[in-house]
Amino acid sequence: MYRFVLAIVLLNYLGCASIIGRKGSCPSGGQTGPDGRCYVLYSSTNNCHSNWNTSNVFCQQQGGQLASISNSFINAFLWKMVKSANINTQRGECDYFPGHGTFIGLYPKISGNTCQWSWSDGSPMSYSNWDSSYNNSCDPNDWFTKNSVVYLTTTDGKWNLDDNAEIGYPSICAFD
Repeated sequence: MYRFVLAIVLLNYLGCASIIGRKGSCPSGGQTGPDGRCYVLYSSTNNCHSNWNTSNVFCQQQGGQLASISNSFINAFLWKMVKSANINTQRGECDYFPGHGTFIGLYPKISGNTCQWSWSDGSPMSYSNWDSSYNNSCDPNDWFTKNSVVYLTTTDGKWNLDDNAEIGYPSICAFD
């Protein structure tokens, strides 16, 4: 009977430890944000030269999502992370150059005659940090909107649109 109870206790401990170990684990190079999620900036050439959709799939394959930003603290954290990464500005590594930034999970969700900005992970859009010099209206009949993706800028952490989703921006993936 003693061995049976010991086996049950040991199995429960190992089961709980494996669950606890999975929750909150952060991939190599990741940083824990103010919301407790892990964020990883992927900027290597194997992830660059891809469009927003490919970056979204890449994050999902890693077990995460393109980052959603629900408040100014997360936005500031991610901006600092991107800014401090000192990504090579020479062509060849993400074709990255000053004034541009990193893919985040915001996209124009268009259905018929309606358009709304949506996060790829399904979370509600409760915060925004648009660059005021950009038109961020979500018009389902506008070519620019239909072909735009959103990125977090390196210069000021604002959100901008790019109608050329083929530019090789790095990606910020978020992990629960």
